[in-house]
Amino acid sequence: MFAENAYRELMQAYGRAATADEMESVSRRLAIMIEEQTILLTRQWHQDHPDQVPEFQDLLSIQQRSSMTADELLTAQYREELLMVVGDEPEAEQEQPTAPDTRPLSQRWVEDLEHVDASEESLALVDALWGHRAPRWVVLAASLIEVWTIEGRRLPDGLEDELVQEVERLVDARAAAGDALMSSLRTEA
Repeated sequence: MFAENAYRELMQAYGRAATADEMESVSRRLAIMIEEQTILLTRQWHQDHPDQVPEFQDLLSIQQRSSMTADELLTAQYREELLMVVGDEPEAEQEQPTAPDTRPLSQRWVEDLEHVDASEESLALVDALWGHRAPRWVVLAASLIEVWTIEGRRLPDGLEDELVQEVERLVDARAAAGDALMSSLRTEA
């Protein structure tokens, strides 16, 4: 809520063009930070596994951790910058505990684009069934499989399983929703 209010205030203060420029700058900064984190984690992996070549799952795990770390760092930096520009969060917002979301995790995954990091087992299953798909699709599918694992749902056990089509449908829808969200953010700015 604080970030949304701060964004609105900045948008009103600086206008759409300046806000769009800032959003582009944030995107570039995040991409650079992800690349830096990826380089660091890749070096660390090679130190931990000398004379080995990372497999797809290793690279996917490195990329996921890099993205999460960079996102956390950038969010913290911008939160500090916003607090300096906009001021402290209102007391009412600081004290209001947020009500826990009681919807099932799978529903939040689809509707709110909530991300869940995949375990090695989920990544292995997705790689076995959909390893030929684009990396972004594989990451989303592994996240969904992890959600189903957490919820105790049955997982697809082969390409002939009817759950394969359900996973493909949900991941395709999730990817499209993410694309639509990014597109709307670009046009909104």
